[in-house]
Amino acid sequence: MERKINQSQERSLNENEHEQYAIDCCPNKHTIQPANTNSIENHQQSEIETTTSEIDSDLECEKQEADNKKEETQDKGIGNKRQRLEKMKAMKQLRMKEDRRERGEIAELSSMETPITEEQQTSSGSVTLSDYLKKLREEEGDSAVDRTRQGERGRTLEDDRRIRRRVGIQSSSENETDNEIATTESSDNVIEDFEDRRWVLTWKTTEIGERQVKARLVVKGNEEPEMGLKTFSPTVKRDTVRLALQMAANMNLFPTRLDVKQAFLRSDRMERDVFIKPPKEAKVSEQLIWKLKKSVYGLSDACKEWWLTIKRVIISAGYTSSLHDPAFFYKLAMNHKGEEETVGLILLHVDDFLVLSDDINLKILLEKLEENTIEITMKKPLPGEQLEFLGMSMCWRRGRERNGIEFEVGLSADYYNNLRELEVPRNLKEKLDESGEFAVRSLIGQMSWIVGICRPDLSMTLSRLQQELNEEKCNQIVPKCNKAVRKALTRKNMTIKIKPMKRFDIMGFADAAINKSGASQLGIYVIVFDNTRKDEANTVMWRSKKDTKTVVSSMAGETHALWEVVDVLSFIVQLLRELKALSSLNAVYAMTDCQNLYKCIRNEKRDPVEKSLAIYLGAIRSQMIANCIELKKVTSAKQLADAMTKEVDDTILVQTISEGRLQFDYWQE
Repeated sequence: MERKINQSQERSLNENEHEQYAIDCCPNKHTIQPANTNSIENHQQSEIETTTSEIDSDLECEKQEADNKKEETQDKGIGNKRQRLEKMKAMKQLRMKEDRRERGEIAELSSMETPITEEQQTSSGSVTLSDYLKKLREEEGDSAVDRTRQGERGRTLEDDRRIRRRVGIQSSSENETDNEIATTESSDNVIEDFEDRRWVLTWKTTEIGERQVKARLVVKGNEEPEMGLKTFSPTVKRDTVRLALQMAANMNLFPTRLDVKQAFLRSDRMERDVFIKPPKEAKVSEQLIWKLKKSVYGLSDACKEWWLTIKRVIISAGYTSSLHDPAFFYKLAMNHKGEEETVGLILLHVDDFLVLSDDINLKILLEKLEENTIEITMKKPLPGEQLEFLGMSMCWRRGRERNGIEFEVGLSADYYNNLRELEVPRNLKEKLDESGEFAVRSLIGQMSWIVGICRPDLSMTLSRLQQELNEEKCNQIVPKCNKAVRKALTRKNMTIKIKPMKRFDIMGFADAAINKSGASQLGIYVIVFDNTRKDEANTVMWRSKKDTKTVVSSMAGETHALWEVVDVLSFIVQLLRELKALSSLNAVYAMTDCQNLYKCIRNEKRDPVEKSLAIYLGAIRSQMIANCIELKKVTSAKQLADAMTKEVDDTILVQTISEGRLQFDYWQE
């Protein structure tokens, strides 16, 4: 310390007396200021004091840096988390800013108006929407701006008109003009590098077999800001389709398929504002953007808008949406006996209709569609002609021995031609690689489609493959997939026959089996059979799946399977009650081959100790009483659901499905 002070004294004595400077020292910077001193002694004293303070400051700086480094080391995790939160907050603010930039600084024009220049706005005393929102944001905060844009479907038309009247901007929707074009004040208000729409080109085969290219403008709804929109729209279930075909066969309702052209573009007027940049093919000014009057393909709520529109039109034609399947519509009318009966059924899947009705009610529906400018293509097949719907290839013909019509449901041969075996890897004990797993999943997806259409005999095989893929993902699954493919191709002509039945019963088979992994496999199979001729049976529902509950006994698995079939039978009974068709239903049976379960349900034996089973048994009894379901005991040889839970001979099941006839007498049990 003393040596450093002496060196500084010597350095100051050699300098010119008239060019003396005092150094004002601070911890981070040095500021040089001229000093007017009168003597060398005063200068030396000042220099010593300054140097001493500089050394003390350096020591304090080193100590402060050490403390800061220690704090940073200790709070590294907290700092990283804080940094991530700040980054997310900044990104959110940026998205909000860009959203306001796109949607806030937009002025609408009617078809007869021209863009309003900045000078015209200033001279007229009006302000832009962005200026109003900015002022509102300053007065009430961002929440006030958000409230003007939020809602179930965004800001409504009335809110839009109210805001624009306050800021002096004329809205084209108030003038009810067809041309709704919006322009920005300058090109800077449009994000040039953001493409919010694109063209989608697909090949489409016409009715005469020609292939044509179809172009569709699709917006990127996935990049829309989160606004809490309702996007769900129901579609008809396959089980409902088969039940509807059974009702149509009983009531002489003929099938017709309707396909709506450009369905989403025919929705009702949108209740929220959506703006997109015109495509280059429109050949309009880059200063213009489009305000959508109706929904377009790609919007997150486009399907919902179409569903609400077509539901309104169908209801206006006298139909009612089912409480048990909203995409299933039925129409009731009084018959000559003064009783209500079903005269029309509609199965809806987005823009595809399967209408089951007579010519009078079909004409009423077509007139309502035409009134709402919904353009369709219609196919009304002749007897024996194929009709495609939801992957089903169906045909109909007149009933042979009684009134009614018959349906035959299957898959086209072209679909089976695309089903091919996989290449077997060399080492079966290794894990599936990425390409192998993709190939197996694709094949299982194809098999799932086949099973859902007309192949109940493959249900158990498919369920086992799905379980093995999700659990092990080993190459050993590939030979099993190829075996399932060969089994499917040997019966590719298999179809489901649906015959008319004026008076019918319903029978549901339930079975369970413990597989090698210890899990329970559940299987159910439901048929409708003629009460007067008990050998004829139509397959309507089937299911094979892994039990989601852990079981400790075979009776527990049988109980869960019985609950599944009672649940399905209750759905069918409630649907028939809604269609006013219970008068045709004679009885409903639930079939089980478990002797202990049969006695417990009939209160002939004490319930098991397991409390979970007691809950299931109570629910089963309650549903059976409410829906008039009778429990019957069958032998294992007559259990049709047995082939849907274990590897056994499925010849009896296949004959029942393809021939439409029961192979056993179930009334001698």
